[in-house]
Amino acid sequence: MGIVVAAIVTAAVALAAGVFLLSRLAGRSLWGILTLCVLVMLPMQPLMFYAVRLPVDGVLQGALGTGALYGFVATFYAPLTEEPAKWLVLLIPAVRNALTQKTAVPIALATGLGFGLGEIGFVAEQVTRFPALADLPFWQFGGFFLERVMVCFLHGAMLLFAFRWLAEGRAFWPGALLGIAIHYGLNFPIYVAGLDILPIAPEIWQTAITLYLVIFVVGGAAVVNHMVVGPRRPRSEA
Repeated sequence: MGIVVAAIVTAAVALAAGVFLLSRLAGRSLWGILTLCVLVMLPMQPLMFYAVRLPVDGVLQGALGTGALYGFVATFYAPLTEEPAKWLVLLIPAVRNALTQKTAVPIALATGLGFGLGEIGFVAEQVTRFPALADLPFWQFGGFFLERVMVCFLHGAMLLFAFRWLAEGRAFWPGALLGIAIHYGLNFPIYVAGLDILPIAPEIWQTAITLYLVIFVVGGAAVVNHMVVGPRRPRSEA
């Protein structure tokens, strides 16, 4: 099926890009820890979906029905379940002991990469439930490819503040809450598009959401650069 091929290609490209980026940020001594972060995170997205989100969703639908209030509350599902799932990597003693100001960025990005790779498989599996979509040729999943590759980076970028601040001996929770807020902001246009209350064609929404993701990627790259290289200092005058 086309979606299966698209998922395999997407995961391969995301993994290759992630390995390239991490190889520029971390020494060989850290590769065991980074690999551990990726592997531990692979099942986390589907696990949180089936073990947490679906049960909570059932309770909320029973209490709120399926109206506008329920729809709004449901927009918090992803940030409030996926971000804490990524924090769980810090419960591994080897990862926690390896976390320093220098290693916080690659550890965060490796954690997000593993989570994002697992999410690629989860989303592809959901698409297979709709034969009309699943049977499309793989080259028609260009939007899926681009979005999922960017999200693999963004999942790690959302962890940067929490992991770096923790490594610096600062409070973890402000950075963690900031990651949740960023995640919510990233998903919010998708919620608005789903409401179908604006006279905007679906293809325009798709393009706008993709550009929105690109803006977040650029912002995340800027944060990575700042944390790794530091702020640029003005050149001294001759």
